[in-house]
Amino acid sequence: MKMEITDSTKRKGTSVEFLIISKLLKYNFDVYIPVADTSGIDIIVRSPKGKYVEIQVKSRIARGGGRVFDVKDFKPRDTYFICCYLIEEDEYWLIPSEKYYKHAAYNNNKRRLDTTKLRFFDEFKGENGLRKIVSVLKLT
Repeated sequence: MKMEITDSTKRKGTSVEFLIISKLLKYNFDVYIPVADTSGIDIIVRSPKGKYVEIQVKSRIARGGGRVFDVKDFKPRDTYFICCYLIEEDEYWLIPSEKYYKHAAYNNNKRRLDTTKLRFFDEFKGENGLRKIVSVLKLT
């Protein structure tokens, strides 16, 4: 389902979060949205077995030069994923935080991943990324 491009950054971000939530719901997960994004978590996923995964969602639209995904610096962990969504291409990656951390440059208290590096993460693109979350939640 391709998204319509809007001018509002907040609206764009929220619509991408709900797009990812809809994909997670198909796997019979309970999905929660924090009341406030104060710790870099946009989505919390709970499996029927009571295991949890946290997801930070980032989206980008091409506007001139390079595109990057900036994530406030974090401590990598097995249960934390970064979702990178390219709006025009309607493509997304659900990248384990350890992998994102390893490939992202550190700059001004942020982890910055240039979109050209997404090619390193094909194993986490689209449904493959969702399957990785399923395996972390031990539902496979």
